[in-house]
Amino acid sequence: MKRKSSRLITRIFFKYLLPLFFQKLIRGGESFRNYFRFYSRKKHIYIKICAPHWRVAHEWGDFHLANGLKKYFERRGYRTIIQCKTEWKNYGRKQDIALMLRGLTKYIPDPDQQNIMWLISHPNDVSISEVELFDHIFVASTKFATELIEKSSVNVKVMNQCTDPEIFYPIPNQTMEYELLFVGNSRNIFRQILRDIIPTQFKLKVFGWGWDSFLDTELVGGTLIPNSQLNDAYNHTSILLNDHWQDMKGNGFISNRIFDGVASGTVVVSDKIPELVSLFPESVFCYETKEELNKIIHQLLTLAPEERSLIGENTFENRVDTFIQCFSKSIPDT
Repeated sequence: MKRKSSRLITRIFFKYLLPLFFQKLIRGGESFRNYFRFYSRKKHIYIKICAPHWRVAHEWGDFHLANGLKKYFERRGYRTIIQCKTEWKNYGRKQDIALMLRGLTKYIPDPDQQNIMWLISHPNDVSISEVELFDHIFVASTKFATELIEKSSVNVKVMNQCTDPEIFYPIPNQTMEYELLFVGNSRNIFRQILRDIIPTQFKLKVFGWGWDSFLDTELVGGTLIPNSQLNDAYNHTSILLNDHWQDMKGNGFISNRIFDGVASGTVVVSDKIPELVSLFPESVFCYETKEELNKIIHQLLTLAPEERSLIGENTFENRVDTFIQCFSKSIPDT
C-alpha cells in the first residue's frame, strides 16, 4: 500500500506539478528570471595568495588581507574565491578576474582572463617581464610605482595597504596590559627595532615565530595572536612597535601592521621611511637611531593616552571600490 502511494505521489509530481512550475517560470516568473540575470552577470573574482596551502594560511598576512577584500567585494555583489598557491591553476576553467596579492611567490596569469596584481611586498623579486603579464598593477608604494611607470607599458597606480575599521577600532577606557608590544615573526633575523630597544626598562612583549634564539623567555608572549584578537591586544598596549624588512623599507612599502595599529587608536613607533612620515604625520612616531627611539618611547609613556583613529581612506572598502572601478573600465558586465 505504501509503495503504491509513493508511486502515485511521484507520478503526480512529474506529470502535473513540475510542468506547472516551469510554465509559471517561463510565463510570469519575471523576478525569478531577473535573479538569474543578475547572478550570471556578476563576475567571479579569484584572489590569489602566496600561502602554500590552507593548513598554514592563517599564519600569512596576505590571507587576512584577502579576507578583508572578499568581505567588501561580496557586499558589492561580487562572488569572491580566495585561492592558496596549490589552487592557482585554472585547469581549463575560465576565471573572470584574477587578483594576485603579490608577495613571496610569482603567479603566471592566464591571458584569457582579466589579470590584476596588487604588489604588497618583496618588490625586489618582481621583474618588468612579470609586470607586463598583467592588465593592471597596483603598488603599495609611491616610490616603486613611479619606477614601474617609467620602465613598463602597463597601467600602474599607487594603492597602499589598508585596514578594516569594523575589526580595528579604539576601545575606550582600557587598562594597559603592555607598555611595548611587537607582533611579527623573526624569519631567523633579530628584527631591527627589537635590537635597538633591548635591553629596556619598560615592559615588552613579543609575539611571533622564531624568537627563542634571540630573546629571553620572559619577553616572548607566544607564537601567535589570532587576527580576531589583535584589536583587543592593540587596545591594551601603550606603544605598538613596528619595523620593515630591508627591501620594503628601501622601496617605500609601508607595513600593514601600521594601518591596523593606527585604526585601533594605539600609538605606533616605527623605523623611519619618508612615505610613512607623510601618510601618518600625527599618529606614527618614527626614529632613526637607538637614542632617538628610547627618547620617543620615554616621552610617549609619560604622556596621557589619547583616543584617536586617523586611518582616513585607507580601508578595505575604499580599496574594493577602486578595484571595481578598474574592472568596470576594462570589461563591462555582459
